[in-house]
Amino acid sequence: ITVSTNKMSLADAEEYINFVISTIHSQVGENGEGSSGLARVALRPRQFHTQLLFLDEYNFGTMHLERHEKESVNQDEFFIEESSQDTVVVPSVVTAWSLMNYMGSEIAQDYFRIIIGRFSRDILRKEQELRNRDEMKGLPSLFDKQLEEKLLSFKKKMITKNFASTLTRAVGEIGKEQEENGRNDTLNQNLL
Repeated sequence: ITVSTNKMSLADAEEYINFVISTIHSQVGENGEGSSGLARVALRPRQFHTQLLFLDEYNFGTMHLERHEKESVNQDEFFIEESSQDTVVVPSVVTAWSLMNYMGSEIAQDYFRIIIGRFSRDILRKEQELRNRDEMKGLPSLFDKQLEEKLLSFKKKMITKNFASTLTRAVGEIGKEQEENGRNDTLNQNLL
């Protein structure tokens, strides 16, 4: 089950999910064990994600959020500070795109992963930057209009500026790879 919490911090999302689960359990308990199919369902949170790009269950990209000890995280790595002094939240890119199976080469698939990952990571980074600049304590709801508008503007800029150059470079490299593969195929056929 995937639940959209509309929370921006890992701590707030965890708190919300625990509330939902405890509410379900209390409702099942009040109405009797046998009155609901939920009485037999064990709910527990497994993973927390942000910046979900979703086409369908087989095609999505997201940033997986995990807590790590602050000392174990490379300071050059992107992480999100938490109220706890001992831990930080480290986002990592998770992609699952069945449509990559239809891309002709490994380099095309790699570029696709890079583009999706960069888009998700850069938006999360910009979101954190905006929050820190405004000196907000805690993370507001998704319905914060000013933040939404700034992020939307940033997404549009990323698509028009960054994606154009990345895709142009990718097409050139994919074309070179296909030419090299074509020459190798011709060479192999001549050797036979």
